[in-house]
Formats: sequence, structure tokens, C-alpha cells
Amino acid sequence: MSYGSNGSVIGPENTPTTSAASGVWSLGELAEAERDSIWPAPFGGFIAQFDPNFASQTTTYMRAVGLDSNGDLFLGFDSYTNPSGAYYAGGFAKINVAAKTLTDTRSFRVGTSSGTSYNTLISNLTVDSAGSDDIYISGYTDATGTAGVWTAKLNSSYVEQWFGINSSDELFRRGSSSQASYTNYPASHRLSPNGTYLYSGGYGLSTGYDGMAVPADETTGVRIGTSNITDSSTPAGMGFYFRDMALNNSNF
Repeated sequence: MSYGSNGSVIGPENTPTTSAASGVWSLGELAEAERDSIWPAPFGGFIAQFDPNFASQTTTYMRAVGLDSNGDLFLGFDSYTNPSGAYYAGGFAKINVAAKTLTDTRSFRVGTSSGTSYNTLISNLTVDSAGSDDIYISGYTDATGTAGVWTAKLNSSYVEQWFGINSSDELFRRGSSSQASYTNYPASHRLSPNGTYLYSGGYGLSTGYDGMAVPADETTGVRIGTSNITDSSTPAGMGFYFRDMALNNSNF
């Protein structure tokens, strides 16, 4: 039978494809097209196994998503029971949305090698789709013994551009190096839509836990100013956690 001739758009008859069916269609036409396998099927979701960078027994926890300028999907995740043992490792994957295929899977660990026993967790991932598709990732790690917050910038080829909160590549903490600090998704960093402003965030232990945030130079990762943006004194000893952050092109 001919498709798209009954109540369809004005013009020549329309033939549906597996990706599109423009116009108005009767149920009969739809059934015929489905029978002939030329009607768009609903997308059933991505299915991917994150190998070879992760052991097959790894349990994966999805933490963050981002889109690059091509509309391809980035997924930030943590894996547990990675090759070094029962510890967390961070990672991210890229999915070609048009082809519905897994393009890349990358492991990200703070430290030297996968044989070291410590945790690296990812809390957020942002792709600078307004600029050069640079990738910003952040989370926390206990690689130095005391947990601290980290942020890193990779270029679109996954080459590290900078790491840490200062020129010495140190972790971000509530105060001194002995004060454990952590992150909540997605309050570990925010990048402005135009890619020109960056904030790092988390929460750290003093006498109690307090939220912390600081602006950073997006080109170097170095914090701007010496004081965290916190509110631990009003009221005194209140204690709080950051659960979310928002940033437009002018306000945090």
C-alpha cells in the first residue's frame, strides 16, 4: 500500500523511515509500516559495558551527565571492586548519541597506579559545550590519607590541563590538611554556561561539618581569594552541607 496519503501533510506521499515519519498517519498505515520494519522504533536506551579500563566484576554507580557541542553524551561514574581491590575508582564514558554506541571509557584515579589502596570518587562532570569541549570533573579522594576535594580539567582529547585548587596541585579542604573534606553531587563544582566562571565546592570537618565553596580560575584551576565562602559563624557552630550549587553567567 502507499503510505502517508490519508490526512498527511500537503505534497507528495510520505514514506516513513526508521528514524522519522512526518505528517499525520492512520493506525492502519502505522501498522503496515511497522510490519514492513520502516516505522521509527522507540529508543530503548544505551547498553554498554565499561571495559577494558575496568574489571568485569566492577559495580558501577552513575554520578553525572554532560553533553558536548556535538550532542554526544558523557557519563561520570564511580566503580567499586576495581583492579586494586575493594576501593572506589572514578571514571567517565562518552556515548555517540547518533550512532548509539559507546565511544570511550576512561578511568580517573588520583595518585600513581591502580595498585594503590585508596578511593577516588567522582561527584560531577561538566563539558564546556560553549567553548572547546573541555571536560571538568570533580569529587573527593583519600589518596593522601585524609579525604580532600579535587577538581580537574581535561581537554577534548582527555589530556589533563590542570588539577587541584592551587599551583601546587593540592586538594581543596575546609581548612588545614588534617581536616577531612568531601563532596555531594552535584555540589562539587559548577561551570557557567559560557565557560568563563568556575566554582569548586564541598563540605569539610572543623568542630563540625561546614559547606565550602570558592571561585577558581577556569584556565588554571587556582582558587580566587584565600577564604572559603562558608557560614559557620551565623549562627555559631551551625554546621551544614552543600547539596547543590547553581551558576549562571554572573551569579553563583
